[in-house]
Amino acid sequence: MVSTMSEGVRAGATIAGRLEPRSDPAAAVDSAVRVNQLAQRAISGLLLATVIVVPLIFHPTLDDGYALPKISTLRILGLVVATVFLAHVVRGGSLARNVVPWIDVPLAIFVGLTLAASVVSVDPLQSFAGEPYQYQGLVTVLLYVGSFYVARLSLGTSSGFRRVLIAVVGTGAVVSIYGIAQRLGVDPFWSGPPDDRIISSVGQPNDLAAYLDLVVIAAVGLWSTAGTGARIGLVVIVGVSLVALALTFSRGGYLGLIVALAVLLIPRLRALRSQPLGVATLGIATGVLLVSLAIPTVRSVAEGVGDRAMATFDLGEGSIRFHVDQWRVGTQVAIDHPWLGTGPETFPLVFRPYLGQVLPPDRAALLGGFRLESPHNEFIGIAAEVGLPATAAYVIFLIACAGTCIRRAGRADGASSSIALVVLAVLAAHVVTDFFKTPDVTTSEIFWITMGAGLAAMGGAARRPGEQSSGRPADQPQGAAAGAR
Repeated sequence: MVSTMSEGVRAGATIAGRLEPRSDPAAAVDSAVRVNQLAQRAISGLLLATVIVVPLIFHPTLDDGYALPKISTLRILGLVVATVFLAHVVRGGSLARNVVPWIDVPLAIFVGLTLAASVVSVDPLQSFAGEPYQYQGLVTVLLYVGSFYVARLSLGTSSGFRRVLIAVVGTGAVVSIYGIAQRLGVDPFWSGPPDDRIISSVGQPNDLAAYLDLVVIAAVGLWSTAGTGARIGLVVIVGVSLVALALTFSRGGYLGLIVALAVLLIPRLRALRSQPLGVATLGIATGVLLVSLAIPTVRSVAEGVGDRAMATFDLGEGSIRFHVDQWRVGTQVAIDHPWLGTGPETFPLVFRPYLGQVLPPDRAALLGGFRLESPHNEFIGIAAEVGLPATAAYVIFLIACAGTCIRRAGRADGASSSIALVVLAVLAAHVVTDFFKTPDVTTSEIFWITMGAGLAAMGGAARRPGEQSSGRPADQPQGAAAGAR
């Protein structure tokens, strides 16, 4: 009786075991991979949306109709990206892609010092949120750096970097056309006679010029892999972007583009001579420019651009002198607060007592009539507001990025070298343009996304198709491999 019952229990257990669903490790791995791939696509899509939306969005009925809508959009998208990224990490996604200590360590030090400077700031709330009309406080810095790292994870392949360039070029065409329309007096959002310097949807001529530099760089970066039809489109977009850039009358923008094109084209001169289409395009563009100069309106604009550019070397010119005065004030603030500065975005709160110390009375009286939002130089601004150690960390970060690009461009061939030159040109344009202005939301965010995606992509492009790095195919998102592990 007992034996029969025992046999019945064993038989029931055996049947129950057969009926219970068995866990399939391979299916679990595939599910994790799919989830991580979806997270990668969502994050990359949100970053590309940022590249497209931020330059275009503005609200003409607001007093702060440009910077406020842009930073609000960036913060909303940044919160969504952070949420998706956190879910991606919880599901097993990796936090690393091509970790480069000589880039990541100085950037981490810069962020840490910015946080410390915000805590001990003369106005912590101002340092946290940022100065109205520019919003470059701690929150925005964290968004920039977060975009840099998330772009490395989600867009750090050749195809991902190409998508970034396409987004920049496509949006830049719309921004350029709208800016030219403004100069022609065709503006559905603003009334009255057109300004001498266009602002398009970016909101400030120098910021617009810095953005258009990035558009031209992106278009040149897409040239080598574009077909004939696409190249015609790129030529048109570069043309309208250059016209819009000229109409900003921004000397910093002009200089930034010259430096960036030198970085892009000088290493490629020998290859360009062997490409008939490139030579023909350059010849046609030169001919069109010469013919256009015969038109009185075009010639008048060209003369204005030339006069504006030549005035760069006149230190007595009003705008140049105003910049130099702000640099002197900012430098003195940095000298008096060398370690952690006065706090991010606090220059408008502390500059007035310094006017009489470093400037002649007439210049002090002139600048005293304005609320100076910054020293109009990114590096002096960091030194004055965050301190000299933070400035050194930021400069080391930029040099490390530039050195990585130069090494890759010199040692690699094909796609990796091309990506390295584009990233280096973006870095050069950013440094030059921000040397003469306050950083702005649009160009800064695109700079950080492009740098992050490009630094990761040029490493992936250097590997042969199918070659693995860190246990994954060369163009597979890292999160997928991490999920498989």
